[in-house]
Amino acid sequence: MVREKRRFERFPVFHEASVKRLAASIDPAAHNEFPARVVDLSRGGARLELRELVHPSEKLHVVVGSEKAGFGLDATSVVRWSEKITGGYQAGVQFVEIRKFTLKSSKKPAPEKPKER
Repeated sequence: MVREKRRFERFPVFHEASVKRLAASIDPAAHNEFPARVVDLSRGGARLELRELVHPSEKLHVVVGSEKAGFGLDATSVVRWSEKITGGYQAGVQFVEIRKFTLKSSKKPAPEKPKER
């Protein structure tokens, strides 16, 4: 039986993200800022799909969503693992500081009942 190592349950999401390295990469051809996609998310971290290679222990600033989208995240994270996939890379990041996390419900509030006279 395989035991799950994660502390928090992960949920599938598909949001575009902006990623910034917090230190220069060991690869001189690497970009310091680049887009990514968040494919799953928990209170403690996320799995990202990216076109840039990131390395374990690398610190990243991750910004996802907007107020208009009803979802927003602004966090410093540490890469825990990364691997090559078709079309790029994927990486697991652990949040070390969350400056903003917003999640609005997509449910509309129930209409108020008319007041009785």
